[in-house]
This record gives sequence, C-alpha cells and structure tokens, in this order.
Amino acid sequence: MIRRANFGRRWATLFLSTSVAVTSVALSVGPAPAAAADPVGVQQRPAAMVTAESLPTAQINGVAWTQLIVGNTVFVGGSFTSARPAGSPSGTNAVARTNLMSYNLTTGQMTSWAPVLDGQVKALAVSPDGTTLYVGGQFSVVNGQARYRLAAFDVASGNLSTVFRGGADYTVSSIVATADVVYVGGAFSTAYSTPSGGGARNRLAAFSASNGALLNWSPTADNTIQSMVLAPGGTKLVIAGAFSNVNGAGAPGTAALDLSTGASLPWALNTVVKNSGANGAILALSTDGTSIYGGGYKFGGANASTLEGMFKVDSNGNVQWIEDCHGDTYGVYAGAAAVFQVGHSHYCGNNMGWPQPANWNFNRAIAFTKNTTGTLIREPLGYANWNGSPSPSLMSWFPPWTSAPSPARARPPGA
Repeated sequence: MIRRANFGRRWATLFLSTSVAVTSVALSVGPAPAAAADPVGVQQRPAAMVTAESLPTAQINGVAWTQLIVGNTVFVGGSFTSARPAGSPSGTNAVARTNLMSYNLTTGQMTSWAPVLDGQVKALAVSPDGTTLYVGGQFSVVNGQARYRLAAFDVASGNLSTVFRGGADYTVSSIVATADVVYVGGAFSTAYSTPSGGGARNRLAAFSASNGALLNWSPTADNTIQSMVLAPGGTKLVIAGAFSNVNGAGAPGTAALDLSTGASLPWALNTVVKNSGANGAILALSTDGTSIYGGGYKFGGANASTLEGMFKVDSNGNVQWIEDCHGDTYGVYAGAAAVFQVGHSHYCGNNMGWPQPANWNFNRAIAFTKNTTGTLIREPLGYANWNGSPSPSLMSWFPPWTSAPSPARARPPGA
C-alpha cells in the first residue's frame, strides 16, 4: 500500500494484463493549452504527495482487479479464494474470502465481512451517500442467491440487497453510481432486472438505484467498455474501452454520453487518441472533478494515433496534455498532488525520464504533475510520435514493485 503524507490515508490501484504497443508515424495533438517551449526534467515529489512507504495490508491468493475506499474501509474485488492477515507468510493464517473482501484502511487488517461469489469481481462503486456498494463482474450467484454479473450490498451491515436485482448476461467491467441511476458497462448484450424484465443492451445499461429496474437508457458500443466516469460537474458519462464505434458512429477508445438519453455528445479526445479494436483499448479513466485522465495500450500495427501513456482532457475531451512513457497503462488515479499510473512502463525518454535499456526493466507505478510543464520530445523507437505535444513532468516517485507473469499472453521478442 502507499502512504499519503499529511493526509493519513492510502490509495490502491489495480493491475490488468496485456502487451506493449509498437507503432509509428508523426501526429499532431488537437486543441490544447499553450505549453512551455522546452521539455522539463523529472520533478521532486512535493510534501503533500504520497510516499512509497510500505504499509500493512491483507494479502490474497489471487488477483485484485479493483479496490474502493468507503470511509475507513477498503473493499477489494478480484479472483481469489483466501486471504491472510498483514505480516503472515504465504500459506499461514489464511481464511476463506471468495472474490470479494474488505479490510481496515488504518490498520490493514481484514474485516469479518466474507460474501461468497462464484465468479470474479471486476468493478466496484458506491452510492453518493456512501450507503450502497455496487459490485460487477462475471459471477452468477452471491451468497447462494442468483445475481447475474451485478449485485448490491448495504455498506453498514454488509448484507446483500434483496431490492436491487439488476443484471446482465456477460461481464460487467465498470459501474458509475449516481443518487438515482446506476450505469454499467462491460461486454454484455442483454440486461435485465426482477421488477422490469429485460432487453437488449449493447455493452451499456442503466438501472434505477431505488429498485434495480432496468431503464430505457440504451446507447450501443461495438466492443467492450473497460472504464467509465462522470464528467466534471456530472453533466455527461465518459466511457472508455476497446470499441471503435458508439451509437453507430466512429468513436475509437473513448466517448461521452448524455445521462438521460444515451445520445453521443461532442468528445474531442477520440479524434486524437484512437486506441481501439482487437489489439488496443483505453483501459482506465479517473477524474479529480476538474479534468479527466486516462490511459491504455496498443499492440502491434502502425497506427499513428495510439498511446501507451496517459492523457489529460477537459470535460469536452479537449487535450490538455499527453504523457508518452512506453508500456501499457492499466490503471490511473488522479490524486490531489499528482496523477498516478500503473502498468509496465519501460521507457520514458520522451518525457525526459529514463532511456530504454538493452535488458528491459519496468517501473510498475509512476507519477506525473497535474499541470502542463513542457513538451514531449521526438519518439526514437518506432512508436506513435507525439513530439511537441503539451506534457506534464515525471515525478521522483518510483516505488519498487514485482509482478507475477502475465496471464494474458506471452510478450513476443522485441515487443
């Protein structure tokens, strides 16, 4: 876990598994604020930023795809069957925890909450009032009750909701909860609920927060939704994933939707960053209430508009900066003092960071300034070229991480 200096709390990120993109051809970023004329080197970590100090945290025997802090409790969703207390060596003091668990934010110790789900959890969200936890993934049974890829729990008691009964026929990968509506995205083609029946929903659906009834909101996407956030001000839903089209029109990787009608809204980013299709996606979005940040991956091809680092955009998708470290981005978190990125970054020379070594090594977690500080330099390794784009600065924050081998696919030589 990571300690936030002067704030006494932690944040957690998730790791996904894919591969590195190798693309080429020059590209100019669209509308963006003026940047400094020259690149800027690595900046020192400010006092308000988290340190890389290790803190006690419960351990699991599998993968944590997502974590969510509600008050002083951290909820963890993933693919695992047991957990052990902080400090216990592997194979000791393990107790059953099945794809969903929680622990105390301050102490790192597990709570007694132990729901049982028969499939992995990919998404967590909490209602704005902090009373309801929404869970999405690939399960069909929760605590012995039928719940198809979507469930809700009372935060205070930990009890499974008997009122919210929304569901989908395949994976739910992302959830955004408002006071009245629960929006879900994933890889499904049908959604349904106990009070209102079901209907075709092409990777996006919405349910009533009060009773789980399936709503008429039904935009369409032609590939998986991986992440969603409300735009600053709560005026639109921003979606990200592997899709190339939304509502029948071109929208590679990201798009914005009307919260009431599901209609597509103007979104400038997808004319600039175009990760999509079978070998590319925008995997993660985060917002600080003012801007939206995101990142993804691209494998192979020669698409000049693909990006493995991060972007920062305004509420209309206009690019504010591009960060072009090479190596897939799996998760993004917009903190108060910096923007954090997890993935397998192996080269940050375009951002005045470390060069590409002959023997590859990876920084699994890095951080950048939130403000624009300079510009990117020319790409020398055959990837998409973002030379001259406004950029943030890499920060001197390099916590050491080790990673298990990727379960997705082997990395081809030179990739």
